[in-house]
Amino acid sequence: MNLYELSADEKPSILFRVECLASTSFKTRGDLCAQRTIHGGAPRRHDLDNHLSWERRPTGLPSFSNGWRRTMRRRKMLEDSGEKDMVVIAVWTKDLTGVYSAKKVALMLGYPDAVAKGYPTT
Repeated sequence: MNLYELSADEKPSILFRVECLASTSFKTRGDLCAQRTIHGGAPRRHDLDNHLSWERRPTGLPSFSNGWRRTMRRRKMLEDSGEKDMVVIAVWTKDLTGVYSAKKVALMLGYPDAVAKGYPTT
Protein backbone atom coordinates (compact mmCIF):
# COMPACT_ATOMS: atom_id res chain seq x y z
CA MET A 1 0.00 0.00 0.00
CA ASN A 2 1.23 3.48 -0.87
CA LEU A 3 2.16 5.63 2.14
CA TYR A 4 -0.17 8.44 1.06
CA GLU A 5 -3.15 6.33 -0.03
CA LEU A 6 -6.30 6.35 2.11
CA SER A 7 -7.39 3.06 3.65
CA ALA A 8 -10.82 1.63 2.86
CA ASP A 9 -12.14 3.02 6.17
CA GLU A 10 -10.77 6.51 5.47
CA LYS A 11 -12.13 6.84 1.93
CA PRO A 12 -15.33 8.82 1.45
CA SER A 13 -17.98 6.75 -0.32
CA ILE A 14 -18.40 9.22 -3.18
CA LEU A 15 -16.18 11.83 -4.83
CA PHE A 16 -17.12 14.64 -7.23
CA ARG A 17 -15.36 16.55 -9.99
CA VAL A 18 -16.49 19.39 -12.23
CA GLU A 19 -15.13 19.19 -15.75
CA CYS A 20 -15.63 21.17 -18.94
CA LEU A 21 -16.31 19.02 -21.98
CA ALA A 22 -13.74 21.07 -23.93
CA SER A 23 -11.04 20.20 -21.38
CA THR A 24 -8.05 18.16 -22.46
CA SER A 25 -8.92 15.75 -19.65
CA PHE A 26 -11.78 14.42 -21.78
CA LYS A 27 -11.36 12.12 -24.75
CA THR A 28 -13.80 12.40 -27.64
CA ARG A 29 -16.07 9.73 -26.12
CA GLY A 30 -16.29 11.61 -22.84
CA ASP A 31 -13.90 9.41 -20.86
CA LEU A 32 -12.00 11.24 -18.12
CA CYS A 33 -8.26 10.78 -18.60
CA ALA A 34 -5.52 11.87 -16.26
CA GLN A 35 -2.28 12.89 -17.86
CA ARG A 36 0.15 10.06 -17.25
CA THR A 37 3.21 10.17 -15.08
CA ILE A 38 6.50 9.20 -16.67
CA HIS A 39 7.16 6.30 -14.29
CA GLY A 40 3.65 4.82 -14.07
CA GLY A 41 2.38 3.08 -10.95
CA ALA A 42 1.73 4.84 -7.65
CA PRO A 43 2.49 8.57 -7.59
CA ARG A 44 5.80 9.61 -6.12
CA ARG A 45 6.27 12.36 -3.59
CA HIS A 46 7.41 14.63 -6.44
CA ASP A 47 4.14 14.02 -8.35
CA LEU A 48 2.05 14.84 -5.30
CA ASP A 49 4.08 17.99 -4.66
CA ASN A 50 3.67 19.11 -8.28
CA HIS A 51 -0.07 18.45 -8.14
CA LEU A 52 -0.61 20.56 -5.01
CA SER A 53 1.75 23.38 -5.99
CA TRP A 54 0.62 26.55 -7.75
CA GLU A 55 2.68 25.60 -10.80
CA ARG A 56 0.44 23.60 -13.11
CA ARG A 57 2.33 20.54 -14.31
CA PRO A 58 0.93 17.25 -15.64
CA THR A 59 0.97 14.72 -12.80
CA GLY A 60 -1.49 11.96 -13.62
CA LEU A 61 -3.61 12.93 -10.60
CA PRO A 62 -7.11 14.24 -11.30
CA SER A 63 -8.54 16.16 -8.33
CA PHE A 64 -11.87 15.23 -6.82
CA SER A 65 -13.82 16.63 -3.88
CA ASN A 66 -15.84 14.78 -1.28
CA GLY A 67 -18.17 17.75 -0.76
CA TRP A 68 -21.14 18.61 -2.95
CA ARG A 69 -21.09 22.28 -1.91
CA ARG A 70 -17.39 22.58 -2.71
CA THR A 71 -18.08 21.01 -6.10
CA MET A 72 -20.88 23.47 -6.80
CA ARG A 73 -18.61 26.40 -5.81
CA ARG A 74 -16.00 25.11 -8.25
CA ARG A 75 -18.67 24.86 -10.95
CA LYS A 76 -19.75 28.46 -10.29
CA MET A 77 -16.14 29.65 -10.43
CA LEU A 78 -15.64 27.97 -13.81
CA GLU A 79 -18.94 29.37 -15.07
CA ASP A 80 -17.96 32.88 -13.93
CA SER A 81 -14.66 32.55 -15.79
CA GLY A 82 -16.53 31.84 -19.03
CA GLU A 83 -16.38 28.05 -19.18
CA LYS A 84 -19.30 26.27 -20.84
CA ASP A 85 -20.58 22.72 -21.20
CA MET A 86 -19.67 21.64 -17.69
CA VAL A 87 -20.51 18.28 -16.18
CA VAL A 88 -20.31 16.99 -12.62
CA ILE A 89 -18.71 13.58 -12.36
CA ALA A 90 -19.53 11.35 -9.39
CA VAL A 91 -17.30 8.40 -8.54
CA TRP A 92 -18.14 5.70 -6.02
CA THR A 93 -14.93 4.75 -4.26
CA LYS A 94 -15.76 1.36 -2.74
CA ASP A 95 -13.42 -0.63 -5.00
CA LEU A 96 -11.30 2.30 -6.14
CA THR A 97 -7.58 2.34 -5.37
CA GLY A 98 -5.31 5.36 -5.40
CA VAL A 99 -7.50 7.73 -3.35
CA TYR A 100 -5.49 10.36 -1.49
CA SER A 101 -6.32 13.12 0.99
CA ALA A 102 -5.06 16.52 -0.19
CA LYS A 103 -4.76 17.71 3.40
CA LYS A 104 -2.81 14.67 4.60
CA VAL A 105 -0.48 14.80 1.61
CA ALA A 106 0.04 18.57 2.03
CA LEU A 107 0.91 18.08 5.69
CA MET A 108 3.32 15.22 4.88
CA LEU A 109 4.96 17.38 2.22
CA GLY A 110 5.44 20.16 4.75
CA TYR A 111 3.03 22.71 3.31
CA PRO A 112 2.80 25.02 6.35
CA ASP A 113 -0.57 26.50 5.45
CA ALA A 114 -2.38 23.25 4.61
CA VAL A 115 -4.65 23.50 7.63
CA ALA A 116 -5.15 27.26 7.32
CA LYS A 117 -6.24 26.91 3.68
CA GLY A 118 -8.86 24.38 4.71
CA TYR A 119 -7.84 21.47 2.51
CA PRO A 120 -10.43 18.75 3.07
CA THR A 121 -9.28 15.86 5.21
CA THR A 122 -10.38 13.35 2.58
